Amino acid sequence: MKQEELAVKAGLDRATIIRYENNLVEHSINIIDKISHALGVNPTIIYDDYFRFISSDYGKKIKQLRIKFNLTQKGLGSLLQVHRKTISK
Repeated sequence: MKQEELAVKAGLDRATIIRYENNLVEHSINIIDKISHALGVNPTIIYDDYFRFISSDYGKKIKQLRIKFNLTQKGLGSLLQVHRKTISK
């Protein structure tokens, strides 16, 4: 598939496809979903671990782990060397 064909099928500009192929943009889950749908592939084969994490309910997972290890938000913040407010967000 040519870049122009992919762009049309994904509803994007060809320049966007070029920037993604050359890793010149901050990646967006929305754009990756459009590209993967246009290619007919599952988006998770394109996502790296970071995108899998941010597209998940990571706040809930962090909270569950924090509670499992009997940590307060402040305690987890201290371990990670960040402010408690960062943990609460």
